[in-house]
Amino acid sequence: MFTVILILLILISYLTSRRKPVLKSVVPLMSGLISIIGIVVSLFIEAWTGMAIGIISLTALIASLILIKVIETIRKN
Repeated sequence: MFTVILILLILISYLTSRRKPVLKSVVPLMSGLISIIGIVVSLFIEAWTGMAIGIISLTALIASLILIKVIETIRKN
């Protein structure tokens, strides 16, 4: 699941950066914000559904943070 989300974030970030290079880091930031909202929402949803939303949101948050770090490292070099 993590690799699928990470690959999707990389593809979306790459496709948007081809048109406007400034948007390269905006996509992972927006994904991170949406996943934080998903984690908060999952606290209010009961049973397995809430847990699944929380796990998917946490996975998306970790993937977006890793992608942001990779983009920063590439920009420095």
